[in-house]
Amino acid sequence: MRGLSRSSRRAILIGSAGNLVENFDGATFSYLAPLFAHQFFPRNTPNVALLLALATYAAGFLTKPVGAYLFGAYGDRVGGATRCTCPSC
Repeated sequence: MRGLSRSSRRAILIGSAGNLVENFDGATFSYLAPLFAHQFFPRNTPNVALLLALATYAAGFLTKPVGAYLFGAYGDRVGGATRCTCPSC
């Protein structure tokens, strides 16, 4: 890290922190998926309930890039401050 500038080290640190939060979110949901399956999905088929709980997480995970694309385009058009005050955010 000696050859990197201060701004490069800061960018690496911030990116790593974001990655840590994202992985913690996935690990936590995966750990608690059996509990969610039991609480929110049919109890007579536990394997299907678990798959549905994991599919719920997968649906959210797969739609994140779509939201990033849409809100990124919106932010480019109207400005970042306006995008951050959007009621649906």
